[in-house]
Amino acid sequence: MKKIMNAFLISAALMFMTASCTPSVTTPPTVNSVPQYPLMAAVNQITTAFIPGTSDVYTLDLKTHGYSFTPSANGTITQLGYLFNNPSLGTADFTFSLWDAIPGSALLATTGQRTLTANPAIVYFPISPVTVLVGHTYYISREFNPTTASSGNANEYIGYLRIAPAAILPQTVGMVTISQSYFTDNADPRTATPNAMFDINYLPYIDFEIQ
Repeated sequence: MKKIMNAFLISAALMFMTASCTPSVTTPPTVNSVPQYPLMAAVNQITTAFIPGTSDVYTLDLKTHGYSFTPSANGTITQLGYLFNNPSLGTADFTFSLWDAIPGSALLATTGQRTLTANPAIVYFPISPVTVLVGHTYYISREFNPTTASSGNANEYIGYLRIAPAAILPQTVGMVTISQSYFTDNADPRTATPNAMFDINYLPYIDFEIQ
């Protein structure tokens, strides 16, 4: 509860502050035979023209950020990515994972721990290809991995998100619908406590390649 309250206070303070180094994005292709990047496509759709007050912020002091999504066609996921743009850290370690929506089921894929240097661009890591099925729900997540026993205060693992004062999810982009976001201190995003605002007003900068 303390984490959620801290997250709410941080988020409220930053709601209308646009972060520096806002990513420059272009609309990815939406043809099944070529790679698609759902998060980047969604960011193109979630703008101040779409919902006034939309901004990019550093917020939410919970170690695991993620979201659920459902493909509209069978596809293959080959990479997981993240935009690490935290002014409090120069580098940080993360684990990126792909999950089935079935509670308690094993990971479908993970990058293992990866070190990122802060910059306003998504970095992608290859995974063993995973086939995802039309109409089935999956989760993608990034988990912050403290590098020392004393590491792990909120300034380190707060993430980079697109937020708005009204709902920005669900979003349909190409062959994927992004349903809602999840934030928790557990590694598994499926254990997140529901939050009426965070779940549909916030979208973490986690992406994947699907084709």
